[in-house]
Amino acid sequence: MWRSNLAIDQQLPGGIVATLEAIYSKDRNAAIHRNYNFVTPTERLSGADNRLIYPASGPRIASGFTGPDGQFSFLDAGVIVLENTNKGYQYNLTGQLKKDFANGLYLTAAYTYSKAKDVTSNPGEIAADAYQRNPVVGNTNEPQLAYSDFGLQHRIIAAAGKRFAYADDKLATTLSFFFEAAQGNRFSYTYAGDLNRDAIAGNDLLFVPASRDQINLVDIRDAQNNVLVTAAQQWTQLNAYIEQDDYLSSRRGQYTERNGAISPWYTQLDAKLLQDFSVKAGNKKHTLQLSLDVQNLGNLLNADWGVRRVFANNRFIETSYPAATPETPAFQFRGGNQTFVNNTDFNSRWRAQVGLRYILD
Repeated sequence: MWRSNLAIDQQLPGGIVATLEAIYSKDRNAAIHRNYNFVTPTERLSGADNRLIYPASGPRIASGFTGPDGQFSFLDAGVIVLENTNKGYQYNLTGQLKKDFANGLYLTAAYTYSKAKDVTSNPGEIAADAYQRNPVVGNTNEPQLAYSDFGLQHRIIAAAGKRFAYADDKLATTLSFFFEAAQGNRFSYTYAGDLNRDAIAGNDLLFVPASRDQINLVDIRDAQNNVLVTAAQQWTQLNAYIEQDDYLSSRRGQYTERNGAISPWYTQLDAKLLQDFSVKAGNKKHTLQLSLDVQNLGNLLNADWGVRRVFANNRFIETSYPAATPETPAFQFRGGNQTFVNNTDFNSRWRAQVGLRYILD
């Protein structure tokens, strides 16, 4: 990787320090993965979605590679080779203002814009996992340059703090805050199932239909073959789902991009309180410091604040090849009515930590 970094600090009137910084990185020999056992797909779907697919019958795997049991499986047959690419790049631009006041108050604020693209973000702990988890359109061995898994697109941070000393500096209280607002956790819309027949489920990027005739929806039935949701009902639900999603509605008649979708903005306010108790013994200063850290303070003050939003389901269309029509994939809509829901995990909750520290000066 080649990386360039340029930054400048400028003293402004009023004691304000302004910083501008740019970082640009270019992949020179980044790792990518290919399965050398896969044949090159030559068949295509018919219709608006005409992606390359692997054959329904006949070898998907080069001859001479079968599992110990004589049956095909990806792990039996996969020969994952690491190659190199120079297509990826990343850059970010940051502007910051800060000021330290004579009374001990400090203020700082910064904004960062980032963009990162790669051929694979290596989404796995081993080569086979990284290969299988990289969403594609068509040929699994030809991943395209797309948005990286990593890096927020927009990030705003601000911090403020002040130390209050009293009782001849034997007691001191420090109060500080840190605020963050950001957008840019990226994710991919893929099918539930194996549309391109590469024996890997969940790695096929979605084709967003512009009209009902661009997707072969079939009835959802129970075990007794009773119709639960008709194809017509599913289209009404799917169409409404696409319309409420800004990204999907912008991709009508097109494929979704790897990591093309982006999460909503989130905000978080953290606070820190330090209380110092100091005594002098000889030429030494002994300080006992109590600390209280509150992360996501907003959520402590109001249950609706500091709650992050995450996608509910990024694989809301199931696909399969029915036995009656093995060359024509069928689809079923299994989504809800909205893309994003409140995240109830650790990041959306307030939490506090109490600490005790002894300092010898």
